[in-house]
Amino acid sequence: MKLDVLHEACLRVPRSLGPIETQRFVQENKDKTIIFDIGAGYAKHEYQVLHNGAGLSMEDIAYFCDGGNLCFGYRVSGNRIIIHTD
Repeated sequence: MKLDVLHEACLRVPRSLGPIETQRFVQENKDKTIIFDIGAGYAKHEYQVLHNGAGLSMEDIAYFCDGGNLCFGYRVSGNRIIIHTD
């Protein structure tokens, strides 16, 4: 899927939101795929898919999270996507 289409289908939860505001954000954007940026670690960056209203595959979501790159690959663990960065 093209990155510009993914940008229309996906939203990132702003880090400034607390749990209640995050829940409200998801409810207000039910037709979108909502992603929370957990953060970076050694040779990885981790994301949590909070809601997949757009019905995207985990591969498409990983592609969006990595800005269309995925040169080092990714893996999925439940509703989390781990992007390998090295």
